[in-house]
Amino acid sequence: MSYLNRTACLVLILSLLGITAASAEKVTFESLLKELTDLERIAKVSQPAYITKQASSYDRRSTDSSVLTEENWFANGDRNQVLRVEDTPLGREHVLLDVEGPGALVRIWSANPNDGGIVRIYLDQQPEPLFEMPLQVMLGGGTKPFLEPIAHMRASGWNSYLPIPYAKHCKVTVSSPDIYYHINYRVYAPGTEVKTLTPEILEAGMPVVRETAKTLAEPWDRALPNRDGLEKTPYEVTLAPGAGETLELTGPAAIREITCLAETMEPEKALRGILLEIAFDGQAPSVVAPLGDFFATAPGPNPYRSLSSGVMDDHTLYSRWVMPFRNQAVLRVTNHTDSEVTLRGSVGTGAWSWDD
Repeated sequence: MSYLNRTACLVLILSLLGITAASAEKVTFESLLKELTDLERIAKVSQPAYITKQASSYDRRSTDSSVLTEENWFANGDRNQVLRVEDTPLGREHVLLDVEGPGALVRIWSANPNDGGIVRIYLDQQPEPLFEMPLQVMLGGGTKPFLEPIAHMRASGWNSYLPIPYAKHCKVTVSSPDIYYHINYRVYAPGTEVKTLTPEILEAGMPVVRETAKTLAEPWDRALPNRDGLEKTPYEVTLAPGAGETLELTGPAAIREITCLAETMEPEKALRGILLEIAFDGQAPSVVAPLGDFFATAPGPNPYRSLSSGVMDDHTLYSRWVMPFRNQAVLRVTNHTDSEVTLRGSVGTGAWSWDD
């Protein structure tokens, strides 16, 4: 497909997904920051609509899926790959991203940012970069406004999720190209109102940055300010090998929290061998997953805490994915192991405002 055809398809998809740009909400630094901790938005169609795209250091030799060689489709030199090199008054700059707006940077990742030197982010064709600092400092979570854990290093990957909106244009460069990198960015429909990030907007938004960082750092205590208002349906079931149990909930409502503790001598086997299914409003199940996989822990219960799910120190599993339903939700667990397992916990539901 040609570039022009791809562009036409992109505009059409954006038009079909969202409402008109004139009536859509404005995209700002603070609105994007709030998305980082808003689990409800995942259950809604985004307004204004956008498509997320990625620029990366993938091996540019990988171009033809019919040429299955290491020199073409299976080429794996996924570092030191850039769009172009520019000689500027600041020195030689290696361009990683150069895109038109309206849009927003939403994630930057590198496995070896120390090899990238200085990163510069230019918005709306301004001659001076909005950000200019060592890439490792930006992604390490140790400097304003890239606060931990909005920016952080985990499992040898360095990340920043600080949103950077722009109305017209964005360019990202590094002074040294020998890095692995991803840059994820949103493309909004032409005419969408996006407020370009400036030093003044950044400074005014720092209270929201700090609050967002606290919420992400303390997800169990801060992620659900209305947790006490949930209607909780407790359960306790003992499943023999091959047995199943069902829990039915009446709507309209939204599942906002599920907790589960598996009592068994073989927790790894139980969390892999018990199947969880969740269906809504008479439809086929939207969730079909091993119990541990649904709570993002495998093999067995591994304590961790995140915004959407986690495992407490006593191995209680929790999920906070928001799942609305109009009439009925049906949760079913089936024991596919050869041992008896007891499950106990609760399902928390709350009100949901339908807007369609």
